Amino acid sequence: MPFEIYPYAESQWAESRGMKYKISTGLQSRYRLVNKEKFLMFAAIGLFYEFEKWEAPSPAPARLHAYSRSIKTHLSVSCKYHLGDHWELTTTAIHQTKPDSYFKAARFGGAVDLKYNITPKIGINGAYRLIYDTDPIVPIRKTYTTVEAGLNIAF
Repeated sequence: MPFEIYPYAESQWAESRGMKYKISTGLQSRYRLVNKEKFLMFAAIGLFYEFEKWEAPSPAPARLHAYSRSIKTHLSVSCKYHLGDHWELTTTAIHQTKPDSYFKAARFGGAVDLKYNITPKIGINGAYRLIYDTDPIVPIRKTYTTVEAGLNIAF
């Protein structure tokens, strides 16, 4: 099926940036723009609620924490390439913001994921992620990058 709608829920933290935690939930849709044997491209759009709790970064803040509660939109485009029998490369570009501030207070991001399938059910992966937040709720660096490595097990 080239079009799907599904619920979305996520929880994360970034202690190194001062984010104690983030919880988001909503509804997403995804449309497959290209569906070939070795190449898949899809676009996603969604609407979600996001709650964030941040530590105030100054030495003696008036408030210990800053909170963000908002409805946001999500737009993304992803491409997945099957490189031979074992390798997969996925690239993603995202845009998230409140519906009333489309570019003024947006969050942009990109990701590159590389996976090596050892067997059809087990693989190892590495990922690079870049997030650019144009208007963070606490005074921190606007760019954030991560490099991740992991083990994939499919059931």
